[in-house]
Amino acid sequence: MFFLIAPGIFSFFWITGEKHHSIITILIIWCVNGLFYIPSFILHLSYYLNDRLKKIYIDDATNVSIIDDSGSFSFTIDDIENITNHHSGLHNRTPWNDYEFSVFKLKNGAKLVVTCLLLDIDKIEAIFPRDIIIRKNHFISTLKKL
Repeated sequence: MFFLIAPGIFSFFWITGEKHHSIITILIIWCVNGLFYIPSFILHLSYYLNDRLKKIYIDDATNVSIIDDSGSFSFTIDDIENITNHHSGLHNRTPWNDYEFSVFKLKNGAKLVVTCLLLDIDKIEAIFPRDIIIRKNHFISTLKKL
């Protein structure tokens, strides 16, 4: 949406005949508005780099397999101690509000991180029991919060 604000303002002034606003002014407004989207670009990039080679398979709603470049890891739903979901945005209207990641903590002590680009909280709640899901809200939930 923000990509359309500055060109829209420029077009409005151009159509109404107020041509004393320069393209430089509009570009400055566009760049300042764009600063609000930097956290979402950073989150998306870090989440993509974390999950780019991963695939998740859930068969019969009991067996979970995570495959990445280092190999395959399989476990059952009964092996999960808890799932902690870290949600961004504090449920406000920030551009990064829908970014989240989940940490699967298994009973053997292993931890697996899956971002919303692969498996979001709605799918997690549909597949896994709700009593093992812990939700944590952060203004910006970076993967460094582990």
